[in-house]
Parts: sequence; C-alpha cells; structure tokens
Amino acid sequence: MSANDKHNDGFIDFKQIFTPYNWTVGYGFIAVESPDERTVQFRFGTDDGCKIWLNEKEIWRFNQGGPAIFDHYKVEVTLKQGINNILVKVGNGFGDWGYFFRITDSEGNGIPDLHFVSHAEKEQD
Repeated sequence: MSANDKHNDGFIDFKQIFTPYNWTVGYGFIAVESPDERTVQFRFGTDDGCKIWLNEKEIWRFNQGGPAIFDHYKVEVTLKQGINNILVKVGNGFGDWGYFFRITDSEGNGIPDLHFVSHAEKEQD
C-alpha cells in the first residue's frame, strides 16, 4: 500500500491510510541502497510510540504518547553497501497517528547518492 499523501512533507499519516486507528499499531517499510558503507543519521518524529529496525536489528525504541515533531529524534547508524531494510513500527493510543522519517548526513542534508528502493523494484530482483 502506498503512503503518498501528495504533501511531500515526509509525514506518513497512518490515520489517512488505515481504519480503525485508535489503539492499534502500524508498520512502514523502505529499502535504501547505499553505494558504500557509511554513517548517516535517521531523523524522525512519531505519534505515538515507536520502534525502528535497520537490517533486522532494533536501533531505536520509544514508548510514549505525543505529537510527531519533524526531526525530533536523531540516531546515527551505519548503512552497509547495497540494500538496507528499514522497518518502522508506530503504536497509537487515540487521535493522530503517524511519523516523519528521513535519512541525512550529520548536518541534516539529504544524501543524493542513496537510492530508495520501492516494493515493486524489490520484487523484480
């Protein structure tokens, strides 16, 4: 299922995608291809609690309610050369539900040579 809400603000709004949305959990998945091993930052904000896995290893856990704030959290991670799988789990009590997520350098700039791999592209491999 596509999460494109046409706003291009980086917010994945689960409330617009799934029903029911109170007292539930949703997952987001993306694969990113890196031309080499490198250190990057995952910058994100979630409404409500969250877990993030990189290549099947849990790298972040936050279990508290509150609004999603752009770049509220920053976690330094190492991408391996090739395909990296990122899984985001966001729980919801009630009300708004979703998350911001982006991958940057240490200054918060985008990284032009990373390639985000869609589900359709992964299926072709």
